[in-house]
Amino acid sequence: EPITTTLKRKQEAVSATIIQRAYKNYRLRRNDKNTSDIHMIDGDRDVHATKEGAYFDKAKEKSPIQSQ
Repeated sequence: EPITTTLKRKQEAVSATIIQRAYKNYRLRRNDKNTSDIHMIDGDRDVHATKEGAYFDKAKEKSPIQSQ
């Protein structure tokens, strides 16, 4: 049970990073001059998060427990 909880937390963290990046790109595309509310995401964290996302996709495929 704790492993599932840990994997869910990590997957939520990866998802949050992806959502933040998408929102940042959306705001930048709108050419909003006031971008002070957009937080910069560390480039290394983006690469690491992408690798984690790929890991979780594989883990989800192998997992016998389906998320609800």
